Amino acid sequence: EVKLKSPDGVDLSFAYRIPKGKGPHPTILFFHGGGGQANLQGLRKNLLTQPIHTRFLEKGFVTIACTRRPYWKTNDGSPYGFYDAVEDAAIIVEKAKSLPGVNPDQVVLYGGSGGGILAIATASKSDLACVIAGEPATVIPIDPKEGQQASPADYRAMMEDPSASYSPERKREMQSWMKDIDCPVLVLQGEHVGLYKTNFEILIPELEKLGKDVKSLYYSGVTHGFYWGTVKAGATIETVESIMKAVGAYIEKHIDG
Repeated sequence: EVKLKSPDGVDLSFAYRIPKGKGPHPTILFFHGGGGQANLQGLRKNLLTQPIHTRFLEKGFVTIACTRRPYWKTNDGSPYGFYDAVEDAAIIVEKAKSLPGVNPDQVVLYGGSGGGILAIATASKSDLACVIAGEPATVIPIDPKEGQQASPADYRAMMEDPSASYSPERKREMQSWMKDIDCPVLVLQGEHVGLYKTNFEILIPELEKLGKDVKSLYYSGVTHGFYWGTVKAGATIETVESIMKAVGAYIEKHIDG
């Protein structure tokens, strides 16, 4: 475990595992989903039990499970905000690069949903090999809901017609950080529901217009959460192995390059 705090006191402590063999090793940071903050116990559990996390350890990666401040206002009055969470994530990445056994030139971010869009946005602040984003929740920067509580349910209407909320102001704001992304981005997509429109009508086209290296992989018969190997999302052992094969090859290409 690594104890870490943001400049304004948010607990950014994280957990990690080191693979067998002599380092330095390629390293992958996992950004959990949702808009909340996870505890250290949950991060440790993910590293020990999740099928994607454990397979990357087996492949020789230092695996790191981390968290950040909540995206939305909380009842306890603690600091929050999506773009402040991006700053948190960038602090964690830099700390991770300093760990024994980590090759700082071979660092990858792997995030899902709320953690997927966080991983992409963090690439505008950090020097990375590449980013893997499972169905990123692009709805959050399109509508950050600053100063109020929120949950995924608050974005259902937007997911049906995301362009209606993509105002000129939001477009300028998102393009301001998208232009600073200088590593390849791979989006993992299940069935064309939920966040599909926000990503394939806004996120990916905007990145392409800015000349960014962005690609996507489609997985049939699975839904939100499959990129973690989640059974209730329809993921099977075969799904997990397929993700590891394709994503593993993508990462290998970019950490070697």
